[in-house]
Amino acid sequence: MDVSYLNTFLAVAGWPNSSKATGQLNLFQQTVTARIKRLEASLFLRGAAGAGHTEARVRLQGYARSIVQLSEFAQRAVTVTDQASPSQHAKGR
Repeated sequence: MDVSYLNTFLAVAGWPNSSKATGQLNLFQQTVTARIKRLEASLFLRGAAGAGHTEARVRLQGYARSIVQLSEFAQRAVTVTDQASPSQHAKGR
């Protein structure tokens, strides 16, 4: 699963509708809608009142937070490593 989909999932889960999440994610509504449609079969129940919660959605929410945080941590760690001087890279080999 793409981490960006998990970010979208968490943003939508935090709002009563996906239009609020678009602002938080800085994405077009169409992008958020497309991502959610790919997830909603197993995670959301659509009704007249909007997105409901399934048991799978509640379980995934905790995992999604952990995965997104770990992904962000790894990106920062790699960025710091990539910014080290060439002599530091040579010493590490």
